[in-house]
Amino acid sequence: MSKNDKTFIAYKHEVGQRLRDLLDRAGLTVADVAREIPGWGYSRLSNYVNGINLPGPNDLRKITTVCGAAGCEQWVYYGETRSRKPPARKS
Repeated sequence: MSKNDKTFIAYKHEVGQRLRDLLDRAGLTVADVAREIPGWGYSRLSNYVNGINLPGPNDLRKITTVCGAAGCEQWVYYGETRSRKPPARKS
């Protein structure tokens, strides 16, 4: 495994962790979000959240919209940026 492969794997895990944080902030589970996106199953979103697959821009937009955080796509991809950050955690 090359250094680039390891770096990409680490990046997918970081994006997955931010997706999990986004779902937590919205008070939603993977199953809740997957049910709201037509044609999606639990495993598809689970693979994104667990860092197995990386969501494309359109898929990421669907996820952030369901979570009530539309416009936070750059934050999910890159972490702390000047883009809109997700809303605070729900109590």
